[in-house]
Amino acid sequence: MYGRRRVFLWGLALFAVSSLVGGLAASPGVLIAMRAVQGLGAAVLAPATLTILTTTFAEGPARVRALAIWTAVSSAGGAAGNLIGGVLTQSLSWRCILLINVPIGAVAVLAALRLLPADRFRMQGRKLDVPGAVLATLGVIALVYGVTQAQPHGWSGPATLASLAVGVLALAAFVWAEMRATAPLMPPRLVRLRPVWAGNTAMLLAGACFIPMWYFLSLYMQDVLHYGALATGVGFLPHTLVGIAAACLAPAVMHRTGPGH
Repeated sequence: MYGRRRVFLWGLALFAVSSLVGGLAASPGVLIAMRAVQGLGAAVLAPATLTILTTTFAEGPARVRALAIWTAVSSAGGAAGNLIGGVLTQSLSWRCILLINVPIGAVAVLAALRLLPADRFRMQGRKLDVPGAVLATLGVIALVYGVTQAQPHGWSGPATLASLAVGVLALAAFVWAEMRATAPLMPPRLVRLRPVWAGNTAMLLAGACFIPMWYFLSLYMQDVLHYGALATGVGFLPHTLVGIAAACLAPAVMHRTGPGH
């Protein structure tokens, strides 16, 4: 609707600017707010990069290789982020792990302007599904907030139950709205496609396993094993290297089994 390159550049700029403001933050509130904006920028960047890849490379081996490289680079970025973040935090300041994104983002913007082709057309007359976006966002935020309230207030606490109820109702309303929207954010017909629901289920399970694991491992290494920031970053290397290796092997596996398996 707005152009792939344009969306990518806006997401990149949003991430870089929020990193700058967060790195210079003088209060926890500003830092937390900028981290939220960073997340928004990253949420824009991730699908934009995949869209650019899938439209640049034709379906087949070339696209599979491109997506595998994208996955490997993402995993390598995780490893580099842990190591570099540990070095910067231990030797300089935690602010540097945010400020380092600014020059990287500036270089990425210049490279995108030079290398990415200009958007050729924009879809006219298509409207954003604002109700669907609001309901989906509200539902997920309410569910996450409800889960976080279970620790201090218990699962039967009013704050926990109210948040979970709002989340469930918002997501139910989202499904209802999508079934009736003229331009739905998530067309219901996509859910019935096997590659879509199977892929999303796999990603949901993978995220449910790996994201909490990274969080708790970080706490364990620093609070129980008393590792420093650098040692904690190094401690994540085996997991990250396995992820990179798996991403490198993915094209060969997909070539043998086919993308639908």
